[in-house]
Amino acid sequence: MSNILERYIKKYVLLNIFMIFLIFISLSSIIRLVDELRNFQKQTYSVFEIFFCIFLNIIKDFELFLSLSTLLGGVLGLGILELRNELIIMKVFGLSNLQINLSVIKTSIFIVLLYVIYNIWLLPYSQYLLCSHQHYKQYNVYLFPEKNKNLWLMDSGNSFIHVNYMLTTQDLLGINLYHFTEERQLKRIIYIEKATYIDNSWSVSNINELEFVDKMQFLNRKILSYEWNTTLTPAILSMITVNPHFLSISKLICCIKYFDVLGQNSKYYQLIFWDKIFSPIFGVMMLTIALLYSYGPFYKKKISFRLFFGGIIGFVFYVLHQIFEILSIVYNITPIVGSIILIMLFLMINTIFLRNIF
Repeated sequence: MSNILERYIKKYVLLNIFMIFLIFISLSSIIRLVDELRNFQKQTYSVFEIFFCIFLNIIKDFELFLSLSTLLGGVLGLGILELRNELIIMKVFGLSNLQINLSVIKTSIFIVLLYVIYNIWLLPYSQYLLCSHQHYKQYNVYLFPEKNKNLWLMDSGNSFIHVNYMLTTQDLLGINLYHFTEERQLKRIIYIEKATYIDNSWSVSNINELEFVDKMQFLNRKILSYEWNTTLTPAILSMITVNPHFLSISKLICCIKYFDVLGQNSKYYQLIFWDKIFSPIFGVMMLTIALLYSYGPFYKKKISFRLFFGGIIGFVFYVLHQIFEILSIVYNITPIVGSIILIMLFLMINTIFLRNIF
């Protein structure tokens, strides 16, 4: 009997989470639809393309919607069970408060799986489709990177790269290579009109070189042949020109390694990497907060009151988490600490309250 009752609690809580999640998705879809209709008026998008873009844009907010839905769904589900006196009936049949508590927390297994699917496959692939489609409509070419003009990149050997325009990750136009000495003095500027990646190397054309002999003298000459030795590849370009939040965990690791090789600061990418690793814990934390609203100080409050303050708590946590991430970068805190400290703090507080209750 206890197993049946526990399964009933899990299914009921999941149903309420899914229902609230659909409400958030619906509201977001309506807001984005109004915005996308402007493109339809300009006759740049068809009706199908508008709904396609709306769907892909909504996926970006999936993580925030899922976190809030988990919290509010847990509060609503337990509140309705309590309102119907079903929790009391379950206790009469031998189900303890601890068993009810664990049944709700077990629901987070499904939420954790959704977070994993979202971070590994859903978000990166959806943004790939969205950015590719937008670039095709604008430039008549499929290109994933969000930024394709005026790119500034660091290269090995005290060198910097400026790309005026990127047709694709394998075709670059207007490249300036700035070479510096060990004393950080500008030594040479090489201008390349076009570079194409062929057979694991860059094939360049129309090269001009400006060499600084001293402070008062420089040489300007045209180079017939030039071998561009660089760590930059189309694969790297496709990653570092995209919002790091839209990269998969494996690509974030590649970016971190690339920046570390060049001696650049990769803490921002590390922070996003650990965020994606620890994001499944959000589901567990939100459900423990929902339990506090059902058994803690808000036990005798109305469901509407619990939902209102539940939404506030969820929003406050989201804002504080963003602030803690920024502060961890500003004050040079280890990325793994900056990513998990607030989550662990909330979990510890919730655990202490729940332990006192039970």
